[in-house]
Amino acid sequence: MRHLITTAIDACPTGGHVALAFLDVDHFKDVNDTLGHAAGDELLVQLAQRLREQIGPEDMLGRLGGDEFVVLLPHRNAQDAERVAAGITEALAVPLRLGSKLMPMSASIGISLYPDHATDIDTLMQQADAAMYMAKQAGRSTHCMFSVEMNGLAEQRLAMIAALRRAIADNALSLFYQPQIRSCDGAIHGVEALARWHDAALGDVSPAKFIPLAEECGLIEQIGLWSVREACRQMATWRRAGLNIPSVSVNLSPLNFRNVALAARLKDVLTECALPPHVLMLEITEGTFMQDGAAALETMHAIRELGVGLSVDDFGTGYSSLSRLAHLPIRELKIDRSFMRDIDRNAGALTIATAVVRVGQGLGLTVVAEGVETESQRKMLAELGCDVVQGFLYAPALAPVAFERWLIEHCAEQAKAMLGRLDLNPAGVAAVKRSA
Repeated sequence: MRHLITTAIDACPTGGHVALAFLDVDHFKDVNDTLGHAAGDELLVQLAQRLREQIGPEDMLGRLGGDEFVVLLPHRNAQDAERVAAGITEALAVPLRLGSKLMPMSASIGISLYPDHATDIDTLMQQADAAMYMAKQAGRSTHCMFSVEMNGLAEQRLAMIAALRRAIADNALSLFYQPQIRSCDGAIHGVEALARWHDAALGDVSPAKFIPLAEECGLIEQIGLWSVREACRQMATWRRAGLNIPSVSVNLSPLNFRNVALAARLKDVLTECALPPHVLMLEITEGTFMQDGAAALETMHAIRELGVGLSVDDFGTGYSSLSRLAHLPIRELKIDRSFMRDIDRNAGALTIATAVVRVGQGLGLTVVAEGVETESQRKMLAELGCDVVQGFLYAPALAPVAFERWLIEHCAEQAKAMLGRLDLNPAGVAAVKRSA
């Protein structure tokens, strides 16, 4: 492709232009994780066919690798290139058919222009890539033309990747813990461990920024394994201090489950921390168990044989088959927080939440609703039979010391409420003890 770009630039007349467009398929990883690599390959074939239909006879299409494509547009100025990009976006808006499924698809496109933006190939390609990244930041399914300001943003991104690598190497990430509360009696069911990152130069970096970044640059598996070790270490500390926390949930990437040694590594961590396996719950996405390969499923079964629990996170947002779900070694379903926002106002959200609870009940699974923020939501979920709730109604994710304070206060409130239900005050309890 570099040779073709060089040829196009050399042939560009004075006053002419050559446009270079980088295209990256949005959420392609989800397709691979959910439907398997064979479906992902078929999607790329169909996508390439649609791309060819949107470019002219002199234009050239190439695949850089994975889900990235490059479109070379000789004799095209900025307006021409943006028209082509808009046509591609519109063409991809029509779902692709993969077997019996209709698959929505979109792409993020970045454009750079010779000679306006650069006169050498390497810089043009870097600029198109920077513009593509900005298209993703703008919400995906769109295109961006390179601007000088993007150089600084690209440098910031590279600096953040380098800082994240250092943070992982230096054990500078931390875990915060959000309580999960039983609906039946308000007692603590467990905690979810959530990664947090504070950098000396960058400040507090949101997980919404650094988790996708870790996925993009191949660091997410390391973060998952670190999270398991750190969560187990903290649980062991709490147990020695006499704090009764039944379990801790840790989010893992589908990549972790492709590692056949995962169960053995979990066993080593639990042994090192002197923890029984049932106190650890691993949260997985639906895509983890929808892989065509058997490796992920074998790993899941090995983990359950070990005694560690498996929870399906964000249930209801993927493509999982209920018949397949029934045969998986899982212990828990989590209702995605997106259904919580309108559950007490929107019939559709309530219907989905109800369906997830019924599925969980039918399969003998614990059902957890995350993102619960109001008493109205909690009450509605309790009436549905949802076993556990978590969210800002009770507490945000807290640093270990702050969580310990919260837990002590929560237990005190629970004890006070129990006395209230018995219609006894502390003085009354003392009187009962004296009379006994």
